[in-house]
Amino acid sequence: MSDHINTTSVHFPKKLAAVTTLTSLDTMIQNLNVSISNNEHSKTISYATSALNLLFLQQTMDLLDARAYAYSMQGQPELAIEDANHIIKYSSTSVKGYLRKANIFTMYGKQAQAIKTYKEGVQNRAPGKEQQISIQQMEIGLAEAVKQIQVQVDFISKLPTDIVNNVIMPLLSPSTKASCLAVSKLWRKIFIGCPSIWESLSATDDDPNSIRLFNMIQSVGPYVKYLTIDTNVSSIHTVCFRFMKNGYLSRIESLKIKKAFNSNEPQTPYGPMIAVAFWQTSQTLTTLDLNLGNNARFTLADIFMSCTNLIKLSFTTEHSLHTVIGNFLITEQHNNLIDLQIKAKCIIGQDIELMLQRCQQLRRLIMNTCTESVFGVINEHAPNLEILGYNPAFAVEELNKNEIQETKGIQVLYTNNGGERIPAGSILPLICKNHATLRELYASTSSVTETELQKLYSAYPNFNLNNVKELTSWMCPGIQEFLLRGIRNTTTLTYLCVICMYDIDEFVNELLHLRPIPELEMHHFSGTRGRGRLIDLFEQYARVAEKTHSSLEFVFFSYCDPVSDDLLSTVTEIKTLHQISLCGLKNVTTDGIANMISKCNKQLTYLGFAKMESVTDDVIFALGGLKKLNCIDLKNLNNVSDQGIRGLLDTADPLVLRKMVVGDCPDITKECITCAELKINVVEYK
Repeated sequence: MSDHINTTSVHFPKKLAAVTTLTSLDTMIQNLNVSISNNEHSKTISYATSALNLLFLQQTMDLLDARAYAYSMQGQPELAIEDANHIIKYSSTSVKGYLRKANIFTMYGKQAQAIKTYKEGVQNRAPGKEQQISIQQMEIGLAEAVKQIQVQVDFISKLPTDIVNNVIMPLLSPSTKASCLAVSKLWRKIFIGCPSIWESLSATDDDPNSIRLFNMIQSVGPYVKYLTIDTNVSSIHTVCFRFMKNGYLSRIESLKIKKAFNSNEPQTPYGPMIAVAFWQTSQTLTTLDLNLGNNARFTLADIFMSCTNLIKLSFTTEHSLHTVIGNFLITEQHNNLIDLQIKAKCIIGQDIELMLQRCQQLRRLIMNTCTESVFGVINEHAPNLEILGYNPAFAVEELNKNEIQETKGIQVLYTNNGGERIPAGSILPLICKNHATLRELYASTSSVTETELQKLYSAYPNFNLNNVKELTSWMCPGIQEFLLRGIRNTTTLTYLCVICMYDIDEFVNELLHLRPIPELEMHHFSGTRGRGRLIDLFEQYARVAEKTHSSLEFVFFSYCDPVSDDLLSTVTEIKTLHQISLCGLKNVTTDGIANMISKCNKQLTYLGFAKMESVTDDVIFALGGLKKLNCIDLKNLNNVSDQGIRGLLDTADPLVLRKMVVGDCPDITKECITCAELKINVVEYK
């Protein structure tokens, strides 16, 4: 919307009274009094609840209307429209929301939208004298908007070219660009003649106009640098490759085809055409994200041969990789590719061996649905690899293309998140080979026997992880001892996440010799054995915090049986602790959590609760007293209701508590969340 605001016919919001008087509320109050006199308790509850809801609804609508007005006057029409839509959602038969929304459109010169909104309000209004004044305002506004829309000025043709190209056009969405091209021949000429707005082009199912705009490539193709196709319309894929083949996309640098096209459809592009298309753009194309679906007519080897200047490649197929890998025996060395991601039905080491030999400069490799056989091949044929993802279930760190590490070796290694463990014999040789350069290690490894462990010590006598900063591992038998010895002398470890701890005593003994780790997570510890040693660890962390002001800052306990009220109380003695997250702790009581909150009154900035039966409305209410709490995260809480949230909102400082996340809490209603949105800057509700 335009920054120019027309305030000549602005609609002012009503001034709010402490309590809103409603005709329908009077009837409810009368019925309530009668039910009280007759001792009809069920009716009393029903009438009282209805009255409260009505009061809340009216006050909420008035507050939203006032805020929408203020937003519109401050040049924030999008936020103003959002509030007006909330009013309409709460009461679609009240003209209040329609009147405010239409008035905002009028202020910003959007007369067509204003007319549409006025008509919707008139059509949906409920009968009643209390709306008569607002209805009259609607009718007056509608007549004025109709009058204004008849006054048309072609401002684009009157503005200087540099203003149109550099100020107006960069702000337009693809839908708006498509509409502008259809206004007149002059507009079409002006828009096509502006190279900067065509650098990025996309075709998505969510925006039909973007697909229509895609057909403009014949006219604007030489300007396009970044092209994204996110649609299942196979003809779009065909047209794209045809345009590339015919030289229309001569400057393209990035192509992303996010949704697969089906090789069984007659219009699907066939292999030779795709190969020629990529060959035509080989001098400029450096980034390719290609989802081939079940199309096996074009192979990975074909891409290597055609796209000789590719730096980053993401390749997705529904087939096993060996079906679409192609013939790498006839490909040359690809010296530019440094970032490769492959998603396939199945990937084995034999599939990627020749491919890795043809891209020796590879620095980042992510593979999904692969077997452990790939580790041996990677260990032998990827000398410059820095980041490796093995079946990761989350986003893997991107490559810093401008930063070249002095010492060769893998810096970041991610494996799958749980599920089937990787045989230790497959992954440990790769970890040990790169032990000196690893700074992030996320390893889901199977256990090893005592005999196998001794063989590891003999094979890798100098194994250490002295440069590791972040370590996540399933601490199963043998592996726990091996990895803990690896970090024994580290001074760089800032984050440690341990899962399924085998021996808590051994774990604590090693950590007591390290300086306190700032971020610590513990997940899925069964049984209460080792609780005393964990208390010893956190007592030492508390003493270090008193002396050096450098100790534990974040802790996350998830499904940890050893965590009790006493252990939690010890943790809260650590004065450097600012963030706590608790999930599924069955040995922590409501009193234990209340004690934690009381002791952390002046230090906590973040608190997360998930699947905690001991977290009640009283606990949530008490959070309002935390002086520095700026974010709260509540997930899957069965004993927290609107009452607890409202209590928190009444006591918390809105200048401090800036974010609240609520997910899958059955007794927290949308109405309560709406109330929270009025007081907290960011509210996420799932």
